[in-house]
Amino acid sequence: MLLLHNANVMTLNPAQPHAGAVLIDGSRIKAVGAYDQLAAQCGPECEKMDLAGMTVLPGFIDCHMHPILLAFFQMNLDLNGVRSMAELFKRLADKTSGATPDQWILGLRFNEEGLAEQRLPTLGELDREIPDHPLIILRYCGHLAVANSRALAFAGITADTPNPHGGEIERDANGRLTGVVRETAVSLLTDNVPPPDWDSFMQAAEQTFQQLAAYGVTGIHGILQTSGNGPSGNLGYLEISALKALRNKIPQRLYLMIMTTEASDIEQARASELHDESPDSTCKVGAWKIICDGSLGGHSAVMYEPYSDAPAMSGIMVWSEQELEKMIFEAHRSGIQLAIHCIGDRMSDIVIRILERALAEHPRENHRHRIEHASVITPDLIQRARRLGVILSVQPPFIYSEREWLGKRVGKRLRNVYPFHSLLEHGLTVCAGSDAPIEVPDPILGIYSAANRLGVTPEEAVGVDDAIRMYTSNAAYAAFEENTKGTIEAGKLADLVVLSQNPLAIPAPRLREISVEMTMVGGKVIFSR
Repeated sequence: MLLLHNANVMTLNPAQPHAGAVLIDGSRIKAVGAYDQLAAQCGPECEKMDLAGMTVLPGFIDCHMHPILLAFFQMNLDLNGVRSMAELFKRLADKTSGATPDQWILGLRFNEEGLAEQRLPTLGELDREIPDHPLIILRYCGHLAVANSRALAFAGITADTPNPHGGEIERDANGRLTGVVRETAVSLLTDNVPPPDWDSFMQAAEQTFQQLAAYGVTGIHGILQTSGNGPSGNLGYLEISALKALRNKIPQRLYLMIMTTEASDIEQARASELHDESPDSTCKVGAWKIICDGSLGGHSAVMYEPYSDAPAMSGIMVWSEQELEKMIFEAHRSGIQLAIHCIGDRMSDIVIRILERALAEHPRENHRHRIEHASVITPDLIQRARRLGVILSVQPPFIYSEREWLGKRVGKRLRNVYPFHSLLEHGLTVCAGSDAPIEVPDPILGIYSAANRLGVTPEEAVGVDDAIRMYTSNAAYAAFEENTKGTIEAGKLADLVVLSQNPLAIPAPRLREISVEMTMVGGKVIFSR
């Protein structure tokens, strides 16, 4: 047994909100209470750990992440933080200086809004600066890429190439390629990227999960792609095989959301070694993930009205309404939970309308269907989602990354962007994640962003306690795991995080000063500072 004591235990259990100690027996919590009470149950072989007044919370659960792609991104050029075209071209030149001839160059997490020029590089600029290597620069949202002519040629993309289903190959007024592609057209490029060295990739993946442990992450709602139907295209080929190879080396518990077009893929995944229904399961297959539209940053999220800074654009639907209805009805009738990517307000309207029909024709209790992101959602849509019992899976770090340019994208619609307070006020279950590798998978950053808003509709700020629940108890509920996770109670899994300070005892603007001191999964320490 292990007794954690001299601690500020925030249980998130309304029946016993606070305690001073936690007794752990194997992988489970045996008791929660005062030190004297628990020490009497401890026994002579019990290990005692004095936490010196630090705060213990249920382990953080990231509700929306691409864990294998996060590892892949770590192996390539990170362009986050680039501040000018000159700096961009220097970073690219430095990367190519040691590259072999015709080696693909991938620049990832690029955000043109952070550049002094506030624009994407042109095809002519990329051809001039990187003439000898196929080059893809992926915008940080993952829904838009810009490539040089060498990469376009490798991919067979010409001015006559038709737009793929659910994607766009951008052309100028004269019909010439600009190098920009959106949504499923991104995969026309990424499908040609050679696989990474397997041993190096496995090493990067292990390091990625270790870093997640350092962020206090004990659970992951992880998205896996089984086919090229998403913007990442056949980079998804890495995901299933890599996860199987890493299965016994990942310290966190995984709840997998499979991005596919067929229910049979979900069934096949559940029949594999990736699915374990045991009480101490470290990996199970959960939801069917469907991607419906793009991103605000790429002007591809499907909106009622055109973008304020791009009047000719109002988004790209990856699937037609009829195609979406077929998939949603199939999942719903099959008893499969849905996790549906909707960022634009019109996209959420379409999906909620389909869910309304599905539930009217095939009533189903406790479905816990999820809308992922719900970035722009109107009061009417919030009410309709509440009536359906839909869970909203949001990404508070988006506020941190997008705060400087959201207003110019959406104009007066900013009041409907990431309305976390309104969602909770109307009684919806809201869970939170990072969408890593899009954002840094740091729950402390997410809690900070949700509680502070950083100038983005401050009236939609939530209390720190509510933000914590989005990463703990609400997250467990969103995966049907509230009986084993999300609060600190006797009988639940000993998945815990120890913080340097009490997040409820400091002003919200200082939340980022908090550090993760220890992370524990199933009673075992997976990270210690």
